[in-house]
Amino acid sequence: MGTPLTTEYLDKILSKRLDDFEKKLESNFDAKFTLLLERTNLLEAKINDLEQKMNLRFSLVEVELEDIKKDLKSYAKRDKEDSDAFSKDVIKLQKRVSNLEEQVKKLKAHQKQSAKA
Repeated sequence: MGTPLTTEYLDKILSKRLDDFEKKLESNFDAKFTLLLERTNLLEAKINDLEQKMNLRFSLVEVELEDIKKDLKSYAKRDKEDSDAFSKDVIKLQKRVSNLEEQVKKLKAHQKQSAKA
């Protein structure tokens, strides 16, 4: 015959199976936790690498933007200087045109007087 099915025997079998299940569960948990930790570390390293690359690129963009700002200021200053010079030239030309118009009027008036005489 076999082992009698007593409460003690069933308790012993159940305890052993629960212990085995607990060990297997812990083993699976430890393995999965280790795998998850490795993946997390790898992901963190990739994120850090990406962050460094992005910071470098942002620094380069900032330098380029500063250069562009300097160029724009220079162009704006040059444009203002050119506009001021152009305005002065226009004013001079307007004065010359006014003087010439006045001279033309005087000459026409003088011609009319000469023609009458």
